[in-house]
Amino acid sequence: MGVLGVLARPPANVAHRFRKPFESMALGCLGSALRSSGHEAVLLDAQLSRWSPDELAQEIFDCAPAFVGLTTVSREFQPETREVVEALRGLGFTGPILLGGHAVSFFPARILRGCLGLDAVITGEGDSTITVLATALANGEDWRAAPGVAFLDGERFVQTPAQRIYDLDMLSMPARDLTDAVIDREGNVSFSTSRGCYARCTFCSIPRFYGLWKGHQGASDGWLARSPELVVQELEMLSDQYHVREIVCVDDEFFGGTTAGHDRALKLGALLRRRQLPIRFAISCRAASVSKASLQALRDGGLSQVCVGLEAGDAQALALYAKGHSVDQNRQAVETIRELGLSFQPGFIMFNHASTLEELQRNVRFLKEISEFKPTTIDTEIDPHFGAPISRLMDREGYLVDDGGVALRSGGYKHPRVGLLKMVATRCATAFQPFAKLILLSQSSITYEWRRRVPGRLPETQSTLDSLERRLNATFAGVFEQYLSEVEALEKDPDPAAVFSEVDSELARVSQQAEALASRTFARLEADGNPVKYWSQRDMIHHEHAK
Repeated sequence: MGVLGVLARPPANVAHRFRKPFESMALGCLGSALRSSGHEAVLLDAQLSRWSPDELAQEIFDCAPAFVGLTTVSREFQPETREVVEALRGLGFTGPILLGGHAVSFFPARILRGCLGLDAVITGEGDSTITVLATALANGEDWRAAPGVAFLDGERFVQTPAQRIYDLDMLSMPARDLTDAVIDREGNVSFSTSRGCYARCTFCSIPRFYGLWKGHQGASDGWLARSPELVVQELEMLSDQYHVREIVCVDDEFFGGTTAGHDRALKLGALLRRRQLPIRFAISCRAASVSKASLQALRDGGLSQVCVGLEAGDAQALALYAKGHSVDQNRQAVETIRELGLSFQPGFIMFNHASTLEELQRNVRFLKEISEFKPTTIDTEIDPHFGAPISRLMDREGYLVDDGGVALRSGGYKHPRVGLLKMVATRCATAFQPFAKLILLSQSSITYEWRRRVPGRLPETQSTLDSLERRLNATFAGVFEQYLSEVEALEKDPDPAAVFSEVDSELARVSQQAEALASRTFARLEADGNPVKYWSQRDMIHHEHAK
């Protein structure tokens, strides 16, 4: 006889300010694993439902589960998660409460000592762990012996090695309990075709996460993929049962950096082309993985958007990040993607602890070359987290802040003027935020860079909106470029208060101009009989069925 587990994503204030919620593949995969092994699962998503910690705790408690599994994609232990645990205990729940997720797998002892109501942290992949754990509970056995479980035995920290899953085709399709709600709430439906990454970038902990089974945090493991046939079967199901028309692949690296990975992509593209599924999808990959033949095959099968981890337009920064490719390769990757008519999104790190003014200038020139010089791109910095080699480097050099608990922070910059300019970039991005939301709405954006093909929209209307977007981005990013040049030319370090006063005054001026430009643009479109309406995925589905 099985047991009931509630799997939940707690609320968290960590999502990118322009991003819509993504369907949690962790909940789907774990729920499917439980059900396949004869147990019951209830999936709850507080981020999607916009529940408070207390509301989520009550929803969980009302299910009367044998255990609770919480999942997080945050790089730290969020206070909202602690509040859920405390609220559950306050309601009288006495069963095991577990926490899993990519980042938290690297610092389980800290979490357990900082949240005594939590029973264990699940490290590494949880698919096998959750089934072993649930079966042990059902049989009255010690569930803490399951692979990947970390817990406190009194004051002693105990951790069982994680387990890597090497045959992804043996896993059941993710449970899709929440897919309709994701569409209704205008989130992004997700799917997965691979796990891991072949690269060893210093700012990333993904290969180290999949190497946790080896017993130490510095170990890495490689990229594994599902078969094209099973991927197509899942997409076909999503199209037939949920009428999904747009879906984001959450793979860290779609192609795997091997000939076999590209052969898989070619076969997947051919299968999708034959099926003619009415689905557009997005993928992520490294610049070194961009192949015209592979992307073209996938495009013919529905690929529409590609996110590429460029990270920098400066050779020195790319070397610091151990990207393994050049600025020219970055440029060529962007050209290839756009030549194929695909939407493009850059992964970029404008600032790191060792950035120089010259590096920032090179980044600006590169972003302008590829038409990605935007406030949302320039206000990016290195994000130190447990498991990433660059965090250890920053610590050795004195540029990492470890709060002693569950968070790492960037501890400043080697060059004071760079730190000043990071704050200028943040001011520009903050002032731009209302206009970014305007762009999202007017362009019926799926993500910030990926847009819907709005039915009936005239080419002239689309051209007008594209022009407005370019001008708005250039206006606010231009303020940063202006002060970059001014600060670089100064003989002495400037007074930050004076710089911020000037920047804020300039941003207030350009904001007024931008508001006037946007108002004139939308008024003209309205007067010409081309009003702008936001189309959701559900709107697109209804429109298609009405034809």
